[in-house]
This record gives sequence, structure tokens and C-alpha cells, in this order.
Amino acid sequence: MIAIAPQFNARVRGDEGEFYRSAEEVYYEENGREVQSQEHDLKRMARHKKKRFYANCIRVAIMLIVLYLIIRKHFL
Repeated sequence: MIAIAPQFNARVRGDEGEFYRSAEEVYYEENGREVQSQEHDLKRMARHKKKRFYANCIRVAIMLIVLYLIIRKHFL
């Protein structure tokens, strides 16, 4: 695919959004700008960390609500 892509004015894109110049040379694009793998990985990890933080906040909120309902049922 990498060999014939230029004939069709196309690029080869992988499952995780990476683009291939060759089998060894991979790059990413963000907002129309080319970024290297390391920069892309750092941004992806930051987004993942942020999502995990919000998911944990929701879990804690649910646990507090359940705890409140249990205490309310047994002691009130």
C-alpha cells in the first residue's frame, strides 16, 4: 500500500491514526500539523489521564450517594 499510495495522491493511515511514509517511518497529524510519535504519545497520555480523572470523580460521587442511602435507610 505504501508503494502505490503516491500514484493515487493518497497516504497510508493505520488503525491508531498514524501515517506511514515507509514501513519504518511513521508520523501523526494534529490540526493539520505533523507531529512526531513522542509528542503524539505525550498528548494522548494527557488526554487519557484527564478522562481517567473524571471517571474516578464520577465513581466517588456514586459511592458517596450509595453510602448516604445505606446510612439513611439503616439509621433514620
